Amino acid sequence: MNQLSKRILSLLLCVTMLLGTSAAAFAAGDGCGCGTSPFILVRGMDAGALIVNEGTPEESRPLSPDAQTILELVGKVAGPVARFAITKDYDQLADAVLPVLYDFFEPLSCEPDGSSRHDVTVQRYPESMAQYPEFIGNEEYTTGEPAMIRAAAEKIGADHVYLFTYDWRLDPMDYARELNDYVQRVKEETGHSKVNLAGASFGGMIIASYLALYGSEDIDNFTMLSSAFAGTSIVGDLFSGRVEFHKDELIRILKEVAGQEAVNLLLDALDQAGIFDALMPVLDGIVANLKDRVYDEVFQDTFVTMPGMWDLIALKDYEQAKAYLLDPVEDAQLIARADAYHYQVQAKLPELFREAMANGVHISVVSHYGLQGVPITPSYREQNDNIIDTIYTSGYATCAFLNETLPEGYQQKNTNCKDASHNHISGDCVIDASTALLPEQTWFLKDFKHVGYIYGTPVMEFVLWLCLADRQLTVWDGGEQYSQFMQVDPKDGTMQLIEKSQEGTEPSTQPPASEEEVPTTQPQEPVQEPTDPEETGSVQQDGEQEEPEIAGTGERLLGLLPFGLAAAAAVVLAASKKKQGAPKNR
Repeated sequence: MNQLSKRILSLLLCVTMLLGTSAAAFAAGDGCGCGTSPFILVRGMDAGALIVNEGTPEESRPLSPDAQTILELVGKVAGPVARFAITKDYDQLADAVLPVLYDFFEPLSCEPDGSSRHDVTVQRYPESMAQYPEFIGNEEYTTGEPAMIRAAAEKIGADHVYLFTYDWRLDPMDYARELNDYVQRVKEETGHSKVNLAGASFGGMIIASYLALYGSEDIDNFTMLSSAFAGTSIVGDLFSGRVEFHKDELIRILKEVAGQEAVNLLLDALDQAGIFDALMPVLDGIVANLKDRVYDEVFQDTFVTMPGMWDLIALKDYEQAKAYLLDPVEDAQLIARADAYHYQVQAKLPELFREAMANGVHISVVSHYGLQGVPITPSYREQNDNIIDTIYTSGYATCAFLNETLPEGYQQKNTNCKDASHNHISGDCVIDASTALLPEQTWFLKDFKHVGYIYGTPVMEFVLWLCLADRQLTVWDGGEQYSQFMQVDPKDGTMQLIEKSQEGTEPSTQPPASEEEVPTTQPQEPVQEPTDPEETGSVQQDGEQEEPEIAGTGERLLGLLPFGLAAAAAVVLAASKKKQGAPKNR
């Protein structure tokens, strides 16, 4: 072989080796050599992000959660409410107020086939966050999903971080199809063969739908964050006509959501002045006298038309809600969509999770507890994160009711964790995680708001540790830093391990015998109240002087509610007192 032939052969061998190395890198899912799969955050319900008639003179944001919008709405109903305080005429009140409420919510309505009735859009981010420097550089994004995007971009690079947004009113299974297209584009753009997914709140439903439709071949890791993948109690209650108000719990959630001393003082003052005592009989009377009209004239043609709202209902409440609100013939298309999600996705969660883990997917679930849910339905006693019940964000962990504990001497049920040496009972004796879908991969954060992860704090580091893991983490892998149950300070995001107080019941630190602890059968609904086996269900820091702001659109709406309640209740009380005092003034 002459010298030229040897050189050509050597060159070919080098090229072959280089190609082989590149192929191996791509096969390993690391097209750029960074070692971390790209991260896609599927964000939760963002009511204020919806835009009607974008780019036209009629452009509006139908649920813009600002004080002006709330006060304008209160202003429209203040007059009728004042008249009602004198006349006690419920139908007259409904005639004046219900059209206002209908006009407020109607732009969100959907057609019988599940499509939007109006031209509604939402801000999309089709490229990596490197193309949106104004987003990742926005220092006001300090909590929730925007803060996660900022933190993830700093950790692994903005060119590997993506934000998937959508219109939450519509069918999550349709958006799962869009997510699949999105995943393929991300893989092509980054050169990776797999992606990391995280589903915040409603976003977990889209990931669950994705698993049902496309499997897990393209997923390296997925994390459920305060997610509604197993449903919610409040939507199931409302869609089944179960409505009731509770004063003390209403005050509690307004305090928890606002998280500001000024609001707490206002609420206490209103309570001491008798405002809430005057308001509660009015609310109870409205439920007793006007519930049917509210459902017929407002609810039925707005929220009931939204496939996304139906899919937020837990499986145990779904058929009752369907029978209460839907006609089998007139609503056949909507029923078909809702059935598909509940019976092809929600009912098959154990199977979907098990198959994903068998394919080598790393799964983590983060659930919050210890906070008040919205107290307008019978589920107000459930452990909650202000928005979704702990039983559902955890994938069916057994929970004591708020302000209660599991019974004395309670033994964990080990429904899905078969290793008796593993302790999955929280140190405060509130949660039994052994009944969750993934006892070894489900973490609980106490007294922490729904998707309230705070930028630049330990709780954010913890969440990203899970979301970007290159192996299957378990609740035993956190060492002295993380445990299955942790208390979170809502102001600075620091975390404290919740230790077992009972003697001889500290959790085992030995690793699980098997990483796969996914149930093989449909999970039973866990008991929420130990004394009644039929009952089931269940912030940022910019300086020490500043109060943490409210995280998330739903929480911002709730945070503004006390001012609306104050205005409405003050009108009622003033009018009532005026009427009572009128004879004395004559």
